[in-house]
Amino acid sequence: MQQFSALRSLECLTMHCGELNHHMNFLSIWQLWRDTQPSNTSRLHLIITAQKPLPREELSQKFNQNNYSPEITEQLLAQYPPAISGVHRLIFRDDRLTLDLWFGDVVDDLKTSSITSNVSETPSSFIVIGAGIAGFSMTEALTRRGYAVTLIEQEKPLSGASGNPCALLLSKLPKLNRVSHNLQTMGALTTARWWGNWVNDVVISTGALLKIDEDDLEKIKDYPTDVVRVMNAHEATQHSGITCPTDYMFMPCAVALSPKAIRQHVLSSPLVTLIKASAAQLIRNEHDSTWMVLDPDQKIIAQAHQVIVANAKDSVTLCPTLPPLTVIRGQISWLPMPSTSPQCSIGYGGYTTTFQQQVLLGSSFVRDDINTDLRLNEHEFNLNLFKEEFPQFAENLPPITTWQGRASLRALPRDSMPVVGQVPQMNDVFVLAGLGSKGFSYAPLCAELLAAQILNEALPMTDQLAYTIRPDRFIKKERIRKPYYTPPKI
Repeated sequence: MQQFSALRSLECLTMHCGELNHHMNFLSIWQLWRDTQPSNTSRLHLIITAQKPLPREELSQKFNQNNYSPEITEQLLAQYPPAISGVHRLIFRDDRLTLDLWFGDVVDDLKTSSITSNVSETPSSFIVIGAGIAGFSMTEALTRRGYAVTLIEQEKPLSGASGNPCALLLSKLPKLNRVSHNLQTMGALTTARWWGNWVNDVVISTGALLKIDEDDLEKIKDYPTDVVRVMNAHEATQHSGITCPTDYMFMPCAVALSPKAIRQHVLSSPLVTLIKASAAQLIRNEHDSTWMVLDPDQKIIAQAHQVIVANAKDSVTLCPTLPPLTVIRGQISWLPMPSTSPQCSIGYGGYTTTFQQQVLLGSSFVRDDINTDLRLNEHEFNLNLFKEEFPQFAENLPPITTWQGRASLRALPRDSMPVVGQVPQMNDVFVLAGLGSKGFSYAPLCAELLAAQILNEALPMTDQLAYTIRPDRFIKKERIRKPYYTPPKI
């Protein structure tokens, strides 16, 4: 195909390949792309739809019945999502290929979405301010596309709210007919695929139990079992290795991740330049249409065409037109793993997971507290949550005075949704902030969204979902007031 070989560096060709269930042409396109792709950083972006998506097992059978490349089909099946409605972005880094699967009720939304067919090269200088999971995800999204990034961080990378030794992606599910527009569910699935398929040792564990109630039973009844299924108390006890007093949901897609592995991966890229500095101000240089990042002494830290602000609560300082963010303190606790410990992650109001022979308990939740000192009473809070659910196991834990932990600050707007997109009244300045305690669930999908918006690519979600997290959503629109009625003069 001539359009493949003609692609220049930093360009992306987007192709809509039709229905997954009826056409396997995209596999041939994928193979052709492998055979003919130019030796630069150009990329191929395929979009596949399926009103009634096939489960992984059925898709695997279809592949076996036809003469498709085993290597390609194995890669696809490794990332293939559960057969639930939503936009599922699969990224095949080594092939410079992105595959968007639009499943179920969002297929009709695709007809009204704008899809860019050929993305031209844009200014290649980017600054990302903040090296938490938001900044790391944004940096990864840009460097994977071949762009160099200057990453500015005033502390150590992943030292703030993203700096816990283990990140657990576990949350309750919405009703199935609402899942396609549930950012946390779509985001958590994206995160597991994003890091798990190209970062060594990032996945600490897979699968988790989550306490269930009557409302949950109604919500999850129609989900496929590769997303969630009910375990009675006996099954949950056998699976977890500790006595479970009630029924639980088992969620196979839940994962615990290593932030340290993510940090090593992102910073190892030759396209990333890390600068330790405090960003205090953004100034526009109209002469060359760039932004200058200044430190508190008004010295220039870095300069670029595009700036992404991803420094959580401090984002409002740099961009006053952003909505205010509420600060919430959270403290986690960890302790040496006893001889009998949970064999999987568990959510029960608090949560527990394991890493490096340690048991982690979380997490406290304190509003409007900006201190990050370690507190015994918050260790006790985490213990009491755990003890209420697992009293027998809690008796075997070491004294609370021997526990370790860390406290961090999460920032979120009043509707508890992220703030992602163009900063109001600041051209070429973008924001990825307000992730709260769900940063690892939200960040990769939000970073893909923002990269697509900046580079004019096809979005990884519906326009409707992207609209709900735009930065200007709290700005009141001026209402045009009609003049009062004035009777005609006689």
